[in-house]
Amino acid sequence: GREKYLQMVQWDIFPYIPAYTILLGSLLLMESEKTGGQYPCELAWAAPVIMVCDIVETSLNGYATKRFPQKISNRLVLISSVANMLKWAYFALSILLLAYLFIFNRISPKKKNDKVLSKNKKED
Repeated sequence: GREKYLQMVQWDIFPYIPAYTILLGSLLLMESEKTGGQYPCELAWAAPVIMVCDIVETSLNGYATKRFPQKISNRLVLISSVANMLKWAYFALSILLLAYLFIFNRISPKKKNDKVLSKNKKED
């Protein structure tokens, strides 16, 4: 069981973590850019924060698994736990933010007016 978990840890660190970081960061960046400056592009930095938290958590859990049956320090367990909580909090906020930006960019009256104005300018 422990060897299989350690294999999964390696897969989790690469390629899974970089893949979701690039995907989530790219989507946040794309949707924030579409707002025309109403929401900063720096929102996409949430994805690398999630990645760092995930790497810390996964690495410490892998370390604890390798050391078993010896215990690791309580401080490392606390760090892993905090990293896990931050990862999921940032992930949830990022998904909610992405959903909000997606909806905002599709139903914003300003966006619809801009499209109408662009069509009118092309006709002139």
